[in-house]
Amino acid sequence: MREEVQDRYGNTIYITDERWQHIFTNHHQLRGRRHEILSTVRSGKRSRDPLLFDKFYYT
Repeated sequence: MREEVQDRYGNTIYITDERWQHIFTNHHQLRGRRHEILSTVRSGKRSRDPLLFDKFYYT
């Protein structure tokens, strides 16, 4: 299963079960905050990783 969200820049972001597992395993403070995570992707600012050009962060 994957979740699909559109960010404020018009990009479609796919979050797979594997990615959710990574988020909740490696970022314990985000457990139980799925709604807030999706909201951040929808309306937050996006920045690109300086070394990995296909990796983005939402804040």
